Amino acid sequence: MIRNILIGIVALLLIFIIVIAAQPSTLEIKRSTTIAAQPATVFPFVNKLSEWTKWSPWDKLDPNSKHVYSGSMEGQGAVSHWTGNDKVGEGEMRITSSTPPTQVVMDVEFIKPYKTIEKATIDITPKITPDGAISEVTWKMIGPMGFIAKAMNLFRPFEKSVGSDFEQGLANLKTISESQEKANIAAAKEKLAAEAAAAEAAAAAQAAQEAAAKTAQKRR
Repeated sequence: MIRNILIGIVALLLIFIIVIAAQPSTLEIKRSTTIAAQPATVFPFVNKLSEWTKWSPWDKLDPNSKHVYSGSMEGQGAVSHWTGNDKVGEGEMRITSSTPPTQVVMDVEFIKPYKTIEKATIDITPKITPDGAISEVTWKMIGPMGFIAKAMNLFRPFEKSVGSDFEQGLANLKTISESQEKANIAAAKEKLAAEAAAAEAAAAAQAAQEAAAKTAQKRR
């Protein structure tokens, strides 16, 4: 009896191992959103790693998470090392390629809760609509799936859980980018108004000067 139970347990373990091993060896997660802002407005929030704290979905999971920045301030060579609670873990993100204002490519190394290195890309594609210029933003991550990751993926599919994080992050990015776009437009209008007022004042001053010159000439 005991022998049969042991054989059954071993068989179940073997089946479980086979099922895990049969999982895809590569994980790819991809999410997109449309932002009512020009790529030049969206790009700095992605290209400067210190700006990620304003929209990253993971920073909300641990408000006390810590970030250490090194390398370049932004663009290629910029590095961000983070540490946080069990939900955030520990890892490092490095920008390997930056093409303003349309693409940022990164290596993302997860140290805790498990070790792996993923390749992440954020593409910002400009589009013109009847309402004006917008950006289609696509966040994609691809990387290897080891045995432990495959086992975890069976119980909590990464495509769904991390994909949900991507969706939240893109929603946050949309909010701050559109707010910044409105601020940029308002600032541009104020600048144009100020320039127009200055030009009008200069023209008025010039006209007054010319009128004064003519008056002085007549008196002579």
